[in-house]
Amino acid sequence: MASKKTKKKNNKKYIKFILAGILIVLVIVLIVKLTSNSSQTGVEGDGTEGTSQKSSGLFAKCGDGKCSASEDSGECCLDCECPEGYSCDGVNCKKIELKPDVKATFYQNTENYYSVTLLKAKGENLGTITLENNGDDDAKDTKLIISSPSGYFADKTINVGLVSTTEYENVVLDLNFLDPILDITSEQIIPLSVEIESYNSENKKYESSESFELEVYGRNFFSWRNPEMISSWVTPSQPTIKEFANKATGGIYTKGSSTKQLLAARWIFESIRAYGVKYTTDAHVSGDYVQFPIETLKNKGGDCEDHAILFASLLEAVGIESFVVLVPGHAYAGYVNVDGEKVFVETTATNFNYFGDDGTSKEIIPPSQNWHTYPQVILPEEVQLNMPSITKEITEECDCKFTLFSNWWTSEAEITFTNSGNAPGAGCAAMTTYSGGQVIGENLECWTVNPGQTRIETYEIDVSLGDILEGCSCSIY
Repeated sequence: MASKKTKKKNNKKYIKFILAGILIVLVIVLIVKLTSNSSQTGVEGDGTEGTSQKSSGLFAKCGDGKCSASEDSGECCLDCECPEGYSCDGVNCKKIELKPDVKATFYQNTENYYSVTLLKAKGENLGTITLENNGDDDAKDTKLIISSPSGYFADKTINVGLVSTTEYENVVLDLNFLDPILDITSEQIIPLSVEIESYNSENKKYESSESFELEVYGRNFFSWRNPEMISSWVTPSQPTIKEFANKATGGIYTKGSSTKQLLAARWIFESIRAYGVKYTTDAHVSGDYVQFPIETLKNKGGDCEDHAILFASLLEAVGIESFVVLVPGHAYAGYVNVDGEKVFVETTATNFNYFGDDGTSKEIIPPSQNWHTYPQVILPEEVQLNMPSITKEITEECDCKFTLFSNWWTSEAEITFTNSGNAPGAGCAAMTTYSGGQVIGENLECWTVNPGQTRIETYEIDVSLGDILEGCSCSIY
C-alpha cells in the first residue's frame, strides 16, 4: 500500500491542474470582454457593410436581443442594428426601397349635376381628381387610366407627370360618354374605375387603383338655369325626325321665298296635329322633364317645351333656321325667314297661329347657333315609327277665271294629295294672286290625308273685275 505521504503529493498535483485550467478560462473571458468593447464590422446579406455594437457572450443566440461578439448585422440583424438606409428582413439587412404612394380622391362639380343627355353632348368639367403622394419618393410619369365598368364612357388616360412627396396635384375630369349612357332615365350613381401608374426615382413602376362615384340624372332631366343647353334636344339629324319632316311635307323646297317657308312651317304644324300629337301636362316634379322629338312623336304628346323642340327640329330638318322661345311659365317656337324676319308660332295651339315680334320680353334660343357648344344628342332608335308619306301634284294649273258656281272672278288651282304612308298626314299648298305686279291675295290651306287616301282640293282667291282688266296672274306652291 502507498504511504499517506505519497497520496498527499498526488492530491496537490491534481489541484495544480485544476487551478491552471481555471486560469486559462479567466484569460479567455478577459480577452473576449476586451474584444467586445471595440467596434465590430459586419457584412450584410447583399454584401453591404454595417456597424454594430457588440456585447459579450460565449454562447450567442440570434433573436435574444443582444448583439454578441460572435454576431453582426449580416448574420443576425434581429440583434445587431442594420446601417442607415437598410432594414432587417428577419436575418439579413436589405437596402430600404424608396417608393411613392399616390392616392386619389374625386370631388364632383356640384354645379354640373347634369342629365346624361348633357353629359353625352358635353362631358366636360365633371369634377376634380386630387392626387396626393404620401410616399418617401417622388412619383414620376404619373398616369391615370379611367374606365367605366358599365361601358358608359370611353376609357380616358390622363398624363399627370410628377407628383412630389407631400404635395397635391389637381386634374379636371372630362369624359367622352357613349350611347349606353342614354339608357339611364332616372337619378343614378355610376362607378368610375381609376388605375394609377407611377415610377420611383430608380424607374421602378408602381400601380394602384381607386373607385369613384358620379351622380347623374336621367336623359330627360333639365334645369333652366342655363337654357342654351336645350339645343342638345333639338335634333333635326335624328333619322326618324329627318324622315318625318321630308315625307310629311313632300320634300318641299324652302329656300325660295318667305311664302314657301310659311307654307313649310304650316305644313309641319298640321302634320304634327294630323299625326295625333297633343298637349299633355308635365307630371314630373324634379327639375323639368324634356322629351326628345322622337319621344314626343312616339308618345303623341308633350308639354309646351316638348312641342317647341319637336317643331324646331322639324323646321331645321327641312332647312329653315329655327329658334325656341322662353317666357315665364311657357315655351313656343319660331323661325327666321329669308327676309331676316322672326316668325313666331304658338306650337301648343290647336290651329296654326303665327305672328311677328310683338316686342314683349322673351328669351330666344337659336339651337343651330349653339350646337358648337351643346351638340345634338341623337337618341338611339329602338322602334320604327309609322309615318305619313305625302306627295302632291298640281292637277290644274293656277289661272284667273270666271266661275258660274260663285258667279265671281277667281284665281283657281287644283291639287291632288296622296298619302302612301302608314300614318295620317297633311296636304298643304299656298296660292298667290297678283294684279298689276302687286300681290292682291294669298291662300294657304291644309287638309288631313289619311293612309292610302288620295285627296283633290281646289284653292281659290276672289279677284275683282278691275284686277282682271288690269291683269291677273297666280302661282301655286
